[in-house]
Amino acid sequence: MTGGTADGLPAVAAELTGSFPCKIDAGAPPPPGPASACVAVEDSPDGTASAHAAGCAVLVVPSLLPVDPARGRTFARSLEEVDLGVLSDCLRRPEASGS
Repeated sequence: MTGGTADGLPAVAAELTGSFPCKIDAGAPPPPGPASACVAVEDSPDGTASAHAAGCAVLVVPSLLPVDPARGRTFARSLEEVDLGVLSDCLRRPEASGS
């Protein structure tokens, strides 16, 4: 994993998302299939709540505002700690209570 500073975060994000079989950009229609097969990466309480309510597993990398723990949420201090193993573990956690 590359990175180490805020300047390195775009490279870390590109490395992680480049290996996903499917990724959804904000505002794009969702792919067919259950939301429970998705991991949403969020940094805010509102984004986390939205993904949680949709039934997605949520990887929370808090930014400015704290995000409360709940079922179906995994926390990382930084994207630099996240690899495909962490994302896979997110899917193995109990389902979000919103689903």
